[in-house]
Amino acid sequence: MGFLRNLGCLALTLSDDAGAGVGRMLDIDGIYSSYLAEKKAVAMLVRPDINLFGFGAELKDVADLVKSLQQKLSWRATALAA
Repeated sequence: MGFLRNLGCLALTLSDDAGAGVGRMLDIDGIYSSYLAEKKAVAMLVRPDINLFGFGAELKDVADLVKSLQQKLSWRATALAA
């Protein structure tokens, strides 16, 4: 998760059992909980402007999401440098 930390990302959870370095987010209207349930997902990668990058059915899928984001940002940086 060092890559996400370097981007200034936060790890948040909707549950009461947040681990070290994970903040608790209140889903007052149940929007996130409903979306995760609808997609049968347990995690999602979301930008601050609420654009969804992706979601995972299991927590282990988060690593693949982060890797995919890293690859896409790397490609973008390479294209801008050319």
